[in-house]
Amino acid sequence: MQITYRIEHNCKLVLKLDPKNIKALIRFIPIQVQRNDLNEALENIEKLKGILSHDDRDVLRLQKLLNQKQSKADKKMGKKLKNIF
Repeated sequence: MQITYRIEHNCKLVLKLDPKNIKALIRFIPIQVQRNDLNEALENIEKLKGILSHDDRDVLRLQKLLNQKQSKADKKMGKKLKNIF
């Protein structure tokens, strides 16, 4: 947890100075996904796509990670909504 916090903190500092820093974006997006900041992660993936190619290995890996997390969140929400109605 401490390491994740340090990585997140350092990435935020770098991105404040250079919002298009590839290395910081690549390291920060998985942390955003892990913390369920999915909208922010998607924004950063789109930013990364603007810098790198859409079929870049890192972009595809991060997009897959986000899609998996979103799918799990959607299923969880579906179960909650099913229990309500």
